[in-house]
Amino acid sequence: MLLSTAVFLPILALLLTIDSLEVVGDIEYDEYKEYVLLVSDVQEHYKASSVILIYAGDDESIHTTTLMMRLTREFSSKFVLSLTLNYTDLTHHYDHYRTRIVRPLFVVFLNSASEIRMFQKVTRRSEISYPFWLVIFAKPTLRICYEPTENYFNVAFDTEMMVKCHGDPILREWYSLKEDSITVHDLAHWDLIGRLQPKTTKSLYERRHTLAGKNLRIATVKDSPFIAAQQGPLSGLFATILQELSSTLNFSMTIAYKEVSYGIYNESTGGWTGGIGRLARKDVDLGVAEFTMTAQRLDSVDFTLPIMLSRNQLYMRQPDGSALQWSAYFRVYTIDSWIALQGMTALTWLVITYMRLLIREKPIPPNHFSENYLSIWGIYCQQGLPEFPSASPMRIAYFTILVSAVILLAVYSACLISYLTVTSPSLPFSNLDEFAKDGTYKLIAFQQSADYDLFATSKDLVLKRMMKQMLNREYLPRTMMAGFRKACENKIAFYATEAVKTQISARIPCDLVYLESGRIDSLGMTLTKRSQYTGVINYHLQKFKDVGIMNRLRSRVYMKVTPSDNKYNPVNVRGIVTILLIIGIGVVVSIIILIVEILIYRLHKGRENQKLMSTCKNQIVVTKNALISRENKIAIYR
Repeated sequence: MLLSTAVFLPILALLLTIDSLEVVGDIEYDEYKEYVLLVSDVQEHYKASSVILIYAGDDESIHTTTLMMRLTREFSSKFVLSLTLNYTDLTHHYDHYRTRIVRPLFVVFLNSASEIRMFQKVTRRSEISYPFWLVIFAKPTLRICYEPTENYFNVAFDTEMMVKCHGDPILREWYSLKEDSITVHDLAHWDLIGRLQPKTTKSLYERRHTLAGKNLRIATVKDSPFIAAQQGPLSGLFATILQELSSTLNFSMTIAYKEVSYGIYNESTGGWTGGIGRLARKDVDLGVAEFTMTAQRLDSVDFTLPIMLSRNQLYMRQPDGSALQWSAYFRVYTIDSWIALQGMTALTWLVITYMRLLIREKPIPPNHFSENYLSIWGIYCQQGLPEFPSASPMRIAYFTILVSAVILLAVYSACLISYLTVTSPSLPFSNLDEFAKDGTYKLIAFQQSADYDLFATSKDLVLKRMMKQMLNREYLPRTMMAGFRKACENKIAFYATEAVKTQISARIPCDLVYLESGRIDSLGMTLTKRSQYTGVINYHLQKFKDVGIMNRLRSRVYMKVTPSDNKYNPVNVRGIVTILLIIGIGVVVSIIILIVEILIYRLHKGRENQKLMSTCKNQIVVTKNALISRENKIAIYR
């Protein structure tokens, strides 16, 4: 049974092959090979990740089937993913492939006018610039291939479509400068002998270097610090960059909208507000302002390459540097240093006491423990010893204590002077977490901006706590200057980017301090989602950076802000109250100690007087008794 099956299957395959050859007797093997090699060469030229073969769904000829089979087998041998789709499947699955496959090569075979119409229906329903295209026109469709009178396939400016006319070795690229027309350029030469030979070494946007006077609709933000759009032509850094792009790419622009905000997502309406909203609704082609790139915005609009990177910071009015700094006298050393100093003093006291007990130059007084301790502190306070020892070990010990005291006092004096004389701002917090826990400052951000969205939608615990300190939305500033003014007038922290603060720093009415947020914003212009101009604008922006044009434009636009002279206010009583208070406390403590010493001295003197009087009385009594005894003896002798 197995033997008969093994003999039957090869015979059946041979018969099917002969039958197939009879059906397509007019199809030469070289034609199949030509198509296979052509598609393979184009896939390697574009470095496409996969190949998707498109054919008419009602075409069940052996020619199409055999060609698809050969192409699929060819790419399978090269470990390149390939599959076949008809036009109906392509319509249903196009968006699915867009999100899951990295730029495949779509190969389309157009054998008749009906297939051209079918392909037109597919391309009109969706934007086709996502994949690479290879469109192969058969003999009946050569007129359209050589002379495209209209934009048949919804080709855009950034579409990479390679076209092959039957029997012609020239491969052409189709793209559109205007919606109703096709621009055609010879791209490469292909034949079986030389294979694919490009006719130019220029990149995509070096070949497509002009927009041929296309008019782009612009949306701006009224109070953007980087673009002035109130009156007359646009000015500012972003406007200068836009004008340079306009000159390079040959396009004009019309300011269609001047929005009051950058835009946030409104969950109640399900849409965007401000400048982002105009782009999301395709009311304009380009948004010109310093839009912050976020993941949520990228779902609705395209961003150019970052024109600048800027740190996000929390700005507050600089506190008065002359305020009382009670902790300054203890901040000279850390807690560990203070503990080590006290430990060293106690250890030195014990060592000195033990040495005096061993040496015994003179009788040890009963209060020698306290005397040694006070002697050590006297050395640290630059006081002399009541009696300098004669023993060399004791002298070396006291000299070592003196040297360490001089070093510690010099360090302490230098640090203390810097703390007291340098007017540095003192905030009750040093990071965002401490700011949220402190709760003494309110928080604001630019209304309807990515900065506000950061706090409103964040799942970070610290940002959630900070959101509770945010003012109500109607009280949030509508301009950057209004935000900085609020920060100057009240205990309010304004969350903004460093680039914005630097741009308008000359107009800010107070000195500001800031906390680092640890976040960096990418600021750039915006375009409609999947805009056909995103690629070419990004190409030229990168080129501006590479050749130094971007730096030249920045230097032309940025104002050179000369630092203002520091005006120091005269020191009043409040500024020296700390020193006066310390002196006063020292005087009071000294008087108390003096009074205590006087009282102790008088008490001690009284006790000595009483003891002396008692001794005298006893001596008088003894003397008196002796005299009486002597007189009695004399009387007896008589």
